[in-house]
Amino acid sequence: MRQSGWTVEVPVPADLAYARLADFARMPEYVDGLEHVRRVGDDLLRISAGSGRWDWRITEAMPGRCLVLEPLDAAGPALRIALAPGAVMTTVTVRVSQPQDGPPLCPRRERLAALLMG
Repeated sequence: MRQSGWTVEVPVPADLAYARLADFARMPEYVDGLEHVRRVGDDLLRISAGSGRWDWRITEAMPGRCLVLEPLDAAGPALRIALAPGAVMTTVTVRVSQPQDGPPLCPRRERLAALLMG
């Protein structure tokens, strides 16, 4: 399993940052490799990427705190986004776990920050 991640601070409230993260259709704007993300159930997302397709289950969704997406198939990547509210800034930590031979997933710090700041 390959692990990667980073942290960025944004000058928006954690609840607003979470609301923008939960707009899954916009995920390809800040994650390289994704072409289309579509919600197909209460806790299920269908992912289209240049390297294939997979489904994510939303395993944790705590507004203003965290969002965790786990693959239904062990060959897919997992994504965890944690939010830590501060007095002025929200710290956003992104972690990706992906199999060595699975589809690449690469969230981009600058693009995510721009999306969160609106």
